[in-house]
Amino acid sequence: MEEISKEHTRYVNFKTCPICDCKCIKKVDAHLIECMNCSHRFRDYFVGTEKYRTYRSSAHGRVMGHLEPTKIAAEIRIKLLDAFGKKGSVLEIGSAHKYFLDELIRHGYHGEGTELSELLVKEIPYTMYLGEPSEIPNIKTYDNICAFHVLEHMNEPLKEISYLVNHMSDDGVMILELPTLIFRGLFVDDSIFEEALHTNFFTQTSLNIFAKNCGLKIAMQINYRDIYGNSITTICCVKESRDDKKIVEQVLSYLNR
Repeated sequence: MEEISKEHTRYVNFKTCPICDCKCIKKVDAHLIECMNCSHRFRDYFVGTEKYRTYRSSAHGRVMGHLEPTKIAAEIRIKLLDAFGKKGSVLEIGSAHKYFLDELIRHGYHGEGTELSELLVKEIPYTMYLGEPSEIPNIKTYDNICAFHVLEHMNEPLKEISYLVNHMSDDGVMILELPTLIFRGLFVDDSIFEEALHTNFFTQTSLNIFAKNCGLKIAMQINYRDIYGNSITTICCVKESRDDKKIVEQVLSYLNR
């Protein structure tokens, strides 16, 4: 596993699972803990936000070969938002680059973003906020909220997403995309844990529990393998108070496109 310098880590003495709060947890590797109840796996450390202060994504830097796939991903994501969201404001958590925000504008939304990178906050040509969502002063209420490949980096995903749910319209949607263990069998390939900046590894069970504990329900879920063989999951979530009949109509409308 890639090492992170001690100056960027804070070790945590976990007593319960950070997702389901079960006490049945055990160390399965030097820095990895597993919950025996929901199978969630998580690091025994938090990554300091200063680790991301000078981060620049490869797509933002226009690295050869990275730009086109990034734009395609943005186009796919906007189709999901069009199907399940409402026209209006969108907050993208951990933007990394401007391409999804570009699509938002083209499709008639008002887009803003957050970042832990001071460089990206300065360079992305949209309204950007620096810090974790719960750290942003006077955060507004948005019609929709999106986070792509961010949840696995959060030290306290339950805290941050629950906070965002309270700043999302009752009839809006939250779209989360992340690598998961969903396609893995009984024996998990250790290579998936090599990314030291990933602090949380969700299973199907822990993802469902997580959504419910945040006050959300999953309207639609898409699982697929990326070009590197990683299992990726995208979930479109709505508040638990949303009418199920309307959700079914949105799912069918999306599937029939």
